[in-house]
Amino acid sequence: MKSITLITAILLLAAAAFAKPGVSVTVYNQNLALVRDVRAMEFNKGNSELLFRDVAAQIDQSSVHFKSNGVTLLEQNFDFDLVSPDKLLQKYVDQDIQVIVENGDLVSGKLLTSSGSNIVVQSSDGTLRSLLTESIQEIRYPKLPEGLITRPTLRWLVNAPSSAKQEAEVSYLTGGMSWNADYVLVIDESNKADLSAWVTLNNTSGASYKDAKLKLIAGEVHRAQPPAPSYNKMVRMEAMAMDGGAQFS
Repeated sequence: MKSITLITAILLLAAAAFAKPGVSVTVYNQNLALVRDVRAMEFNKGNSELLFRDVAAQIDQSSVHFKSNGVTLLEQNFDFDLVSPDKLLQKYVDQDIQVIVENGDLVSGKLLTSSGSNIVVQSSDGTLRSLLTESIQEIRYPKLPEGLITRPTLRWLVNAPSSAKQEAEVSYLTGGMSWNADYVLVIDESNKADLSAWVTLNNTSGASYKDAKLKLIAGEVHRAQPPAPSYNKMVRMEAMAMDGGAQFS
């Protein structure tokens, strides 16, 4: 089988020039893809927070490479706590909600706890009501709680020399994408053959890539591993740990 060595740094740095705005995706047939996304973004002078939405939920955070002329990436966080019924209930424990049950009654009060089968609500007069989830028609929340988002997002702290709108290129590796090919060979009575091929692309990465340029690569992928710590470095670390422990004896 053909073998491909995938060195993340080389793939992500690519060429110095920016690609045209848009998305390109290189899919390997081992649940791995390289995404390159070029967008026009607004930058503020100095340090500011920048949100890069619609990235894959299965992104390899360590592989992210950001590039924009004159802009320095200072800090990166990946927000992936997506909105769901269970997450909303977890976030609203000890807060007020409104619940409509199957007979149309409205139950208002503080959510004390929730489980897979019921929730417990305390009304303003101190009365506790345990409601079966199967009897609940609707739950009303005052607002989206802090920390929950609707789409996976990279949150950056960047430094820009001036306020301007300019292109930024972001590359990253993600799981959840693979492909396979199926071939059909038909031979007619005159022994002429007609070969056709179909490619099936599977995308469970958590993002869609509309109008993306697509490349498919076959072969076994070997990702470069970080170098193992040397023996001398390990000895120094052990000595430092022993010295640190002696201070508390």
